[in-house]
Amino acid sequence: MSSSALTIKKTITPITGGTTFTVQSGISADGKYMYSEIGVATGGGFWYSHDYGQTFTQSADIPVMETRGFSCDGTGQFCFITEQTNKRLYYSSNYGVNWSIIYTFANNPYYVSSSQDGKYVLICVNGYGIYLYVNQTKRYYNNLEYTGALTLSTTSNQLALGTGSNILTISSVQTGNNYTLTIPNIAGASEFVMTQSNQTIAGTKTFSSALAMSATSNQFAFPNLTLTTTPTANRTHTIPSGSVNDTFLMVGGNQSLLTTSIGSANASVSMKFLVAPNYAPTPSANTMMMYMSNDATNGYLTFTWKVGSTQYSYNLNGGTGS
Repeated sequence: MSSSALTIKKTITPITGGTTFTVQSGISADGKYMYSEIGVATGGGFWYSHDYGQTFTQSADIPVMETRGFSCDGTGQFCFITEQTNKRLYYSSNYGVNWSIIYTFANNPYYVSSSQDGKYVLICVNGYGIYLYVNQTKRYYNNLEYTGALTLSTTSNQLALGTGSNILTISSVQTGNNYTLTIPNIAGASEFVMTQSNQTIAGTKTFSSALAMSATSNQFAFPNLTLTTTPTANRTHTIPSGSVNDTFLMVGGNQSLLTTSIGSANASVSMKFLVAPNYAPTPSANTMMMYMSNDATNGYLTFTWKVGSTQYSYNLNGGTGS
């Protein structure tokens, strides 16, 4: 049978104090997380490394005391320390950075051992045998995949994962006066309402619903949306040529009736004229104007027309032309 001597591959420089009295050490399965307890005679305290032992940091939560036992799970996340001075069991769930007291024994606890997943922990206590501690603390992961229901509470600013009694709730508090909402372009129809402060709609938007115009109240009406305006100047009306007769009244400014407005040679139209006294407009070439003219003693219905540059007129007075 052959034997080989243990070969030292690397000389380790002591972290603090001397080279002796390191009580316990531990390491994660992948070697990234390393831990060491140093006895009180050489500086004491608990030290951890998160970079494969390149650097070590002393934990501020573990006082310089007589630490005795140490153990961690396979990932290095869950760590356990026994301490004899105050007969305590310490626990860390963030890779040895922060610690809390989970139990105080009647006598000195010595050694501690953890299962691979960190759930079951055995503690040897002087004169009292073995204690079992069951760790049911939630585990932290870098990536989380969740397949349950996702709901949003609009009244309490909460995002809820899950249903029934298995719900994880994420709450938020508004920090400013306005929100910026980004609506993704998805295949299905989306409905949303913005109710706070002024809103700006940028880009080209298409309304698929009908657009109605109210002639009596100056309103454009979308479904559940009304745009109201008050005109400050004269309107321009365009009357389309439809298949049915339209009745309308224009009361602002001068109005012109073309032959196409009548519709046919046999059509008739009734008109009412309200003009100021002594109103005498001048027709343009090849047009005729009809108006009423008043003076102190007479009232006339006057027809004035112009052919080329020559202007003609005809007055009606009580059925008699002049």
